[in-house]
Amino acid sequence: FVRITNLYRDTTGRLWAGTTQGAYFSDNPATEEPVFRQFKPIPPFFTTVSEIFGDKSGNLWFATPVYQGIFKLTGEPGQQNTTVNYNIDPENPEHFPVDGAMSILEYENGIFYLGTRSGLYKWDQKNNVFELFNRENGLDANIVYWIEKDDHGNLWLSTERGLIRFNPSLPGERKSKIFTFKDGVPFVEIYPVKFYKSPDGRMYIGGRRGSGNGFYSFYPDSIRENTHIPNIVLTNFSVHNKNYSLNDKMISSGGVKLKHNENFFSFEFAALDYFDPEKNQYACYLEGFEDTWNYVGNRHFANYTGVPPGNYTFRVKGSNNDGYWNEAGTSLAITILPPPWKTWWAYLLYGLGTAGVFYSIFYYYFRRKQLLHNLELEQVQSEKLKEIDSMKSRFFANISHEFRTPLTLILGPLQKMIGSAASKTDKRELNVMQRNARRLQQLINQLLDLSKLEAGKMQLQCSEMNIVEWVRMHIQSFESLARQRKIDFVFEQKQPEIICWFDPEKMSRVLNNLLSNAFKFTGENGRVEVSVFLTPLNPPSRGDTPPTPPLEKGVGGIHGVAIKVADTGTGIPPENLEHIFDRFYQAGDAQNLNYEGTGIGLALVKELVELHHGTITVTSKENHGTAFTVFLPLGKEHLKPEEIIVKRKETFEPEQSAEPLESVASVETEKDMAEETTDNGLPILLIVEDNADMRNYIRGFFDEKYNILMAEDGQKGFDLAVKYIPDIIISDVMMPVMDGYELCRKIKTDERTSHIPLILLTARSS
Repeated sequence: FVRITNLYRDTTGRLWAGTTQGAYFSDNPATEEPVFRQFKPIPPFFTTVSEIFGDKSGNLWFATPVYQGIFKLTGEPGQQNTTVNYNIDPENPEHFPVDGAMSILEYENGIFYLGTRSGLYKWDQKNNVFELFNRENGLDANIVYWIEKDDHGNLWLSTERGLIRFNPSLPGERKSKIFTFKDGVPFVEIYPVKFYKSPDGRMYIGGRRGSGNGFYSFYPDSIRENTHIPNIVLTNFSVHNKNYSLNDKMISSGGVKLKHNENFFSFEFAALDYFDPEKNQYACYLEGFEDTWNYVGNRHFANYTGVPPGNYTFRVKGSNNDGYWNEAGTSLAITILPPPWKTWWAYLLYGLGTAGVFYSIFYYYFRRKQLLHNLELEQVQSEKLKEIDSMKSRFFANISHEFRTPLTLILGPLQKMIGSAASKTDKRELNVMQRNARRLQQLINQLLDLSKLEAGKMQLQCSEMNIVEWVRMHIQSFESLARQRKIDFVFEQKQPEIICWFDPEKMSRVLNNLLSNAFKFTGENGRVEVSVFLTPLNPPSRGDTPPTPPLEKGVGGIHGVAIKVADTGTGIPPENLEHIFDRFYQAGDAQNLNYEGTGIGLALVKELVELHHGTITVTSKENHGTAFTVFLPLGKEHLKPEEIIVKRKETFEPEQSAEPLESVASVETEKDMAEETTDNGLPILLIVEDNADMRNYIRGFFDEKYNILMAEDGQKGFDLAVKYIPDIIISDVMMPVMDGYELCRKIKTDERTSHIPLILLTARSS
């Protein structure tokens, strides 16, 4: 039951037989009954010996397909240590990776080829280096049954795919060629998977048993190869499985240009050799996307998916049926354009946007730093201004204290001198001195009051009084001024009695300041109105509606009482309205420059009203008048116990010291406005001055030598000059209606008056 797989005669004449149950040899093969002995290094019944082969060094090699690997006999079969077994070592699998060999051949000294079920192994025995050839790298089969070598160094292989010629010296895919029916081979299947090479070089191939194929033979030298190098062409190009003719695309020196979403494409190509086109081989390479060539066998297409934007070159090369390659091949440049958001101008926008963001951040940072620095500077300046303001207030307070003693010493003797004055003229001049000294005294008192308020040392002394009667009695001191200025002075009341807790002395200063301003800025035939009324509303800090402060609710829903002083004067410009309560603030407009004051009156008013837990608002419109409204709370719950000194008085007597800050001329000054002229031959002198005391003072120097005409503003002065043609004019510069400069211009440009000499007087040092 033993099947012989191989017979071999070694150099000593010994006959070897490979069987399905090991190896046997005979020392007398020429006898009629040779005696075969078992080659014991190869165990019987387990290992098939598929081939016995002798190398050039006289060694015998035994190929076993499975389990035992290969054996090498270096001496006589019966001697010890003459057999080497090459097998897979589980502890060192790299030592000999071949699991078994079906055939073995020495190609040259120390270089062996092993036919295995994994392909064809090249074994450098001296260096123990292995190289495997199969369908993945240069061999068109995966199982090699038998190996023969022809006279030109080609290896002829029996494989599962038929007869293959393998040339180890050729590169790449050209190493291997399969012979099929198209090459004249009568059958493909070889049995018993072996063939024979005769001494003259002829190959004998047997067919499969029972198929009736027989055998065929050939000389390897008689086979002529196809050496034609084929041209390689691209036959089709498709994007997203849609075919395009390459001529329809923008093919130029730049090649094909695709959009960013056309990155799924494929190529078809062909080698122009038609002897056996199915055996033509191809290799392709997308340069810029892949790292090396892809040998795809006889597949004549290539697919690429998800290729990112960029510049690429598709290269393809091919061979004919005998493996002669056109290494140059053909190529096509491909450009995949970036999406709009990845173009150069998009990146430019991104860069500009990023730069803008960083610039904004840095600008914000430096701007914030600058603002903080400016804020620090403003804080320092504010502190300096507060310090200067405090110094100014202390200076005014100190100098005011110094002024009070001399003024007291002036006013006392003046009072005595007025009582003992002999002439009318002396008495008139002494009255002027007294009025202006008192005015100066009141200004000094205001400065001292501001200093007290700033230091928190001023305290209310509130009494329960009928504020309606108190206001009516208080404003009587302004009636003579109203008659003199021809101003309609009106007092209105809705309730005859409103009981309120307030400090009469401090409210007297509030009312004096408001009325003085009203008369100062109201011209002849104007109107000044004072009204007292209850109000239930809560006031804003500024506004047209006079409400009350947010205080504790009083009887019947009424929260407080309002005192309103309104006039029809020049009004206040809107840009100055919010500053009028600022200390030492003076409006800089040309019209109000004629009424320039100290800038402390309204500041003192606001401080005194707020000291009463009240508020003050103002509404004004240029050339239509101004209205100040003072709001005081009802009741006494808002007052401290030390601020309440007396209970309600049944009667009220106005303070004797209450009088307007604007000096009120004596009764004699009512004649100032009269046009006085006589035919006494004296020259005519026109005095134009808005201050009555100053008019009378100037008049006193010229009464006996001139006929005197007097006017209170420039317009009236011009009218008198045209009417009487005076010999000389003395005029103030700062006056209402028309100032001295305008009067001078009109006098000198009118033919009727241009000859009149004019003297301008002013108290302004500038």
